[in-house]
Amino acid sequence: MPDHVHVAASIPPALSVAEVVRRWKGSSSHLISTERTRSKQSEALFAWQAEYGVVSFGAKALADVVAYVENQRQRHSDQEVWTGLEKTDRVQAADGSWR
Repeated sequence: MPDHVHVAASIPPALSVAEVVRRWKGSSSHLISTERTRSKQSEALFAWQAEYGVVSFGAKALADVVAYVENQRQRHSDQEVWTGLEKTDRVQAADGSWR
């Protein structure tokens, strides 16, 4: 099961990245929870992790980034990822905490 998503988005200067992510996570959580309730699925409740990553890119890279996002599932399946879009400075410890 996928454990993360990639999104290519243009954010207006009037909105902060944090606000856009908060709204996106809230809306998608509501949609997923509503759909699970409607279909009577008994899976564990869906929840986003608190952390998120952001990568800024210019117009020249847009087509490549969009192609990466569109093919995310296949790239991960084939283990062909771009480390610049996948890396984190934090690591997950054996107890599940992040450091």
